[in-house]
Amino acid sequence: MFSVLDDVYMTIGCIQAMEIMLAVLSSPSANVLLSRVGYPYDEAWAALEHLEVCHFDLLPEKGWEIDLDSVEALSDENTVAMLIISPGNPCGCVYSYEHLEKVAKLAKKLGIIVIADEVYDHLTFGNKPFVPVGLFGMIVPVVAVGSISKRWIVPG
Repeated sequence: MFSVLDDVYMTIGCIQAMEIMLAVLSSPSANVLLSRVGYPYDEAWAALEHLEVCHFDLLPEKGWEIDLDSVEALSDENTVAMLIISPGNPCGCVYSYEHLEKVAKLAKKLGIIVIADEVYDHLTFGNKPFVPVGLFGMIVPVVAVGSISKRWIVPG
């Protein structure tokens, strides 16, 4: 049986987990792909770690899906990872299994890992179920980060 969680590491919230991931991936001339509508702290921390940031587009006309063509166009030999927010904040998008599978296959083709910010995994609206990106860990390396404080409303 396949397990979504291979390893679990505790950090002081999702922010520290993202800080660690970006620090580990940092190297001279490395870049990371972030969504154009995203969490500003990720961009600030990437800059602090001397990672170049490239912004891929989200497609509002397709429910804020990731523009896979822009991801491919932005990626180069220095790209180390793409960060996705699923469910998306502030857009509220919930990516389908099919879309996330395409994301994973593209990341594999590009030779990059997927970092999934899944802190709002329990806050989906409408009829689309949340799909954990970790399901695609057999295709491409995935690091999924979450937060106890969002789920259980225990900030600080």
